[in-house]
Amino acid sequence: MNIVSLHTFIAIVETGSLVRASEKMNVTQSTVTARLKILEQDLGQVLLNRHKSGTTLTPAGAKWVRNARTMTGLWRQSEDAAGAPE
Repeated sequence: MNIVSLHTFIAIVETGSLVRASEKMNVTQSTVTARLKILEQDLGQVLLNRHKSGTTLTPAGAKWVRNARTMTGLWRQSEDAAGAPE
């Protein structure tokens, strides 16, 4: 699991779509799909249901989105505290 995969997962949840998440993150849709696949493999759980009209959270995804937001928030705070560039 890495911070980029968590950011990608959050972007998918917030936009409701892999395509819109790729546009928001300025990466290809295949990159978003690969990052999500790696995260789901790392966790051993499917986080999102994929539909032609977009995505919805699975029960596991609903639990993990809270964790992902917490972890990315802590990462951001750590960067701020260390004075690291974004």
